Amino acid sequence: ARGWLERIAGAPARLPHLYDRYGGVGLFTLARGGRFERITLAEMDAGACRDAENNIARDEAVRGRAVVQQGDLAGLVQPGGPLGPGDWGG
Repeated sequence: ARGWLERIAGAPARLPHLYDRYGGVGLFTLARGGRFERITLAEMDAGACRDAENNIARDEAVRGRAVVQQGDLAGLVQPGGPLGPGDWGG
């Protein structure tokens, strides 16, 4: 994880899309989301999703570029799931 975080921090420009699977209340979304054009946070727990949405709304670095989806990311990108092919591509 340390190497991944270092590569993100050293990227010369924003990366296309962060998929924060098991996103909880948005720790990685808030900590590293400013380095991405789009962020999709997936979380199973409804309470954590509400907290993540509140945290994102308060953070200028990710507000307007991050979405929270309740459920497992693998299920969200399946055919018929809320994230279609255009959402999955970087």
